[in-house]
Amino acid sequence: MARGIRIEPFRWSQIRRILAIENAAFPREAYERELFLELHRDCADLFFIAKQSGRIAAYIVTCVSRGGAEIISIAVDPLCRKRGIGAALMRRTLRKLRSRGIRSVRLMVRSTNTEGIRFYRTFGFLSQRRVARYYEDGGEGIQMRLRL
Repeated sequence: MARGIRIEPFRWSQIRRILAIENAAFPREAYERELFLELHRDCADLFFIAKQSGRIAAYIVTCVSRGGAEIISIAVDPLCRKRGIGAALMRRTLRKLRSRGIRSVRLMVRSTNTEGIRFYRTFGFLSQRRVARYYEDGGEGIQMRLRL
């Protein structure tokens, strides 16, 4: 694990910081507070935050269904990137999924997000298909999948 990073379960009292990270990471397509409320209610056991120097720097939320797991969102405060925080969150999530017997995990990433795609590939995610007009602005998404 990267130095000085603590990963903990998300608590609703931390929502303001999560929303700040979300808006900084995805300024034009940030998730609303109500969606995070649903995610906290439905997927709390796989909703983690990462702290560095005692401050929340990132989060990841994953939901499980009969078809496997889906990483709904991962975001790192832009001022905290390139420190291994996102990788630490991903490793923790994948470890939890494996321990629960989950056999595959999928996610969607914007096709123009080359840095994100490269990040997911380092964990073994493979592109499965392109989804035209997946994002609200008409942007294309790439569905990626990892067999655990």
